[in-house]
Amino acid sequence: MTKSGSKITGGHKYAKLTCTGSGSAVAGMCVVMQGTTTVVTEVVDTANKTKTNDVYLAGGKEYHVVVSYVDEYTNTGATVKGTLTYTD
Repeated sequence: MTKSGSKITGGHKYAKLTCTGSGSAVAGMCVVMQGTTTVVTEVVDTANKTKTNDVYLAGGKEYHVVVSYVDEYTNTGATVKGTLTYTD
């Protein structure tokens, strides 16, 4: 299952990707994309439910976060959330 997040316009911003899983069993991935290009990827699992990674958002580009996770785990109530935060 894959969900796309909101889009962020770049402009020489330093941002942080936070990938968080919840539930008793988690397996998922959060990817920052610029068009079809992968910028940063973080994988979360049951042992490591939260991962962060710094990312540089170049000017003139638009970025979005794609979240994917193992369908079987969603039946146990597991969720994965990807958040891209930045300050100008």
